[in-house]
Amino acid sequence: MENKNGQGIFYGVIGVATLVVAIIGATFAYFSASSTAGSGVVNGSTLDIGATSLTVAVTPVTFANTADNGRNLVPANITVSTNGVQGALNAECIDGKYTGCHVYKIAATSATALTDAALTVDLNTDATVKTDWKYIIYTDADQDNGTTASALTTSGSFAATNPTTVTILDAGATTNGGDLAATTTNWYLMIYLGNDTENSQNDTTDTANLATGNYNGTVTLAAGTGTVSATFTAVQG
Repeated sequence: MENKNGQGIFYGVIGVATLVVAIIGATFAYFSASSTAGSGVVNGSTLDIGATSLTVAVTPVTFANTADNGRNLVPANITVSTNGVQGALNAECIDGKYTGCHVYKIAATSATALTDAALTVDLNTDATVKTDWKYIIYTDADQDNGTTASALTTSGSFAATNPTTVTILDAGATTNGGDLAATTTNWYLMIYLGNDTENSQNDTTDTANLATGNYNGTVTLAAGTGTVSATFTAVQG
């Protein structure tokens, strides 16, 4: 794929200074990204529901070699399976010498056990070809750093129109039912550009293949009458 304009994409918190990444000559759609300053944690508010306190947080996951490659995001072919995700994690999300995916830790906390919690992620992108963007949500048995894909919760493509609502916990459902323990439970969201085509995916004159764009997400935890949310965003730079 020809890099026509070198537009970049970075993810982080609004108001945090961006990292300028030099344009490099290559034959793929090219994006740049920067991690956030400080802890990089985006916290939702806390709301008491009787004796229950809910909190949700989103944290960008970085790897040992993240700083080395500048988190340059290129199209990647990731097999949607536990082994496929594990392979991407073992490679620290690097496809060749460049980053092929972004990973976020989603932490949902409840002071007491819940059986009717709903946890969802709304994903949006202003890319013309939205369906080239993919997501995978998985769990890590270690419940800490997301480097072990123990099981996949759900996966798919961004919808052709916004938003794409992804259900992690479905209140009252038998599959991905809304049980939340009286502790912090972590899930991991992997986002990547999955349709690696022979055409440039960042050529603004080729709208049939234009996949370059901003993306953002809102994670919402709801139980009873209480709702808390946390957001993350990625913008062109």
